[in-house]
Amino acid sequence: MIRTLFRRYAGLVAATVVLVTIVSARRLIDRKLSSTRGLPPEQRTRRLAGLLARKGYPAALAFRVIREALEAEGDLAFPEDEPPFDEDDPSAE
Repeated sequence: MIRTLFRRYAGLVAATVVLVTIVSARRLIDRKLSSTRGLPPEQRTRRLAGLLARKGYPAALAFRVIREALEAEGDLAFPEDEPPFDEDDPSAE
């Protein structure tokens, strides 16, 4: 019986933990955003990513939360229309 309950609710518990982690990361970012206004988006991203890294958040989660926060603020740090950098292309220098 206990195994059945565990199997049934293990996924729900894991999903809840992920949501709580995302929400707590977003709260940290929201508190720090105001102190980084006026800086270039790349610098803001580095500072915010460093904050979350020091707290132990995974990089993928950190950059997702940072991107969402900056997009909501209208300061996109990852331009979608920027061409990709190609190291083999001599004209990229």
